[in-house]
Parts: sequence; C-alpha cells; structure tokens
Amino acid sequence: RSHRRCVGMRDDAVALVEELNAELRSDKVTRRKAALKQLETHLASADLAKLLDRTTLQLDAGLGGDVKLTWAGLCSSLMQCVSAEIHASAGKKAPANKLVASILRRLVATAEDPKRRAR
Repeated sequence: RSHRRCVGMRDDAVALVEELNAELRSDKVTRRKAALKQLETHLASADLAKLLDRTTLQLDAGLGGDVKLTWAGLCSSLMQCVSAEIHASAGKKAPANKLVASILRRLVATAEDPKRRAR
C-alpha cells in the first residue's frame, strides 16, 4: 500500500514537472505566469526535489532518462521563460517581471542545496 502511494506521488511529481516545462516554454504570457506561480509554490516540495535529484543523478551517471525531468531541464525551461519575459517587456516602461529572477535564484539555490546532497 505505501509503495503504491509512493509511486502515485512520483507520478504526480513527473506530471507536475512535465506540465511546468510545457507551460514555462509557452508563447502565452498568462500560461507562463501561472507556471511561475506554480513553480514558486512547489519549489519547497520534497517529492519534486527527490524526482529531480534522482533523474539528474541517473542522467549524470549515463543511465539515460528524460533531461526535462532533471534540475538542468527545469532550469532550461525557466531560462526560456526568462527570455520570453524580457522580450515581452521590451519597449514597455515597466521592467521585466522581477518574480522570474527571484524564482530562478530559488531554483538554482534549491538544486545546489548541500543539505539535500545526500539524496
């Protein structure tokens, strides 16, 4: 029973990361902003960190896997979002969305957190 619950949480985390990757790369501003808020909420999730840690280690060890389910993959999607936000704000008097930079810093800090390195 607990194994099924664990698998369910892992499946939920996979679905979340897949959705975040797609939405952060969207050409629609509203979808990107919703994904940013969702990412901000879930960055503290242990399940999300475990999934990203595990898949990052597997890929680094040459065991294959989906790069989109790694810290680097999620960071890449977020960088694409940052780029889209900068382009969207070009020519406007308002600066680019500061939330994006804040979330990028948090994502990198979470991925690099030495307290979680035991994995």
